[in-house]
Amino acid sequence: YYVGNLLIYTDDNENHIIDGQQRLTTLSLFLLGVFENLLKFEKKLDDTNKRLEVSEQMSDIRRYLLIDRKDVRLKLLDNDKNVWKNITLILNNEEPGGWKKYTLFKRYDYIRSHLIGQIDNLEELLEFQNKLSNVVLLEIAVPDLNDSYQVFASLNSKGLPLTPLDLLKNIYLSKGGEIEKCHELKSLFEKEDEIDDIKLRQFILNNYDGLENYDNAQSLTKGKIVKKYEKIFNEKKADYI
Repeated sequence: YYVGNLLIYTDDNENHIIDGQQRLTTLSLFLLGVFENLLKFEKKLDDTNKRLEVSEQMSDIRRYLLIDRKDVRLKLLDNDKNVWKNITLILNNEEPGGWKKYTLFKRYDYIRSHLIGQIDNLEELLEFQNKLSNVVLLEIAVPDLNDSYQVFASLNSKGLPLTPLDLLKNIYLSKGGEIEKCHELKSLFEKEDEIDDIKLRQFILNNYDGLENYDNAQSLTKGKIVKKYEKIFNEKKADYI
């Protein structure tokens, strides 16, 4: 089953997701929900062969979601990064805690309890997990971070526009920037654990117009924000912020 594109940019042997974060996050939440419900079935099974089958499926999910016992494959941003790492403690038979007020945990709890939790037949749950494990994502790699927004726009001309904020963050960090400053800026536009990307993007556009573009009557547009700020960071490095 094809679920969409995965647009990535590779830098220093690490894959940075430009578009597809929500798809990967949703699939990961579903897999984790399946794992937790398989764990409940496993405890009730008397059939040795069936217990072995369930155990193998759970091991597959661990492999999908973890690099090793402590390191998750999917690295999310900001608060979600810590919430996700905490939730995946379930994979090591540890109890997550302290994150229930956060949106990502609430979404996982809904998937676990109200969607997957409604599957009361083991065979149906195993079949569902098999379908999750066989979804198809088309991976598209771009060699230049500066081109990624244009690639996304051409692939998703009818969809919601991709905010370039994470691209700017990657450029800033690549120039020696401090992650704490990124968090500090985003926190100014945070309300109830959600970032208002529209206001944050407008602030960054206005910053350029007011401080860098005052001789030009034409305002900076969203489509050029990455290219213009990349030029600034190339010249001034992380000291710009």
